[in-house]
Amino acid sequence: MNDRTTNTPVAPPAPAPGSGKLPVPCRLGDYEIVQKLGEGGMGAVYRARQLSLDREVALKVMSAHV
Repeated sequence: MNDRTTNTPVAPPAPAPGSGKLPVPCRLGDYEIVQKLGEGGMGAVYRARQLSLDREVALKVMSAHV
């Protein structure tokens, strides 16, 4: 998501604290979340791009209740 006037990245709405769910697309540190792959009892798995190494990875985000 970009601000149309400055072309700078704009953060999407934050997920509920500890929900393990992220809005897609969004940035999480060095990772750009691309797509949700699955979800289970311990968290969710996303397809992401690690920006510093320019590679595609699977990223697991743990739920806070675990």
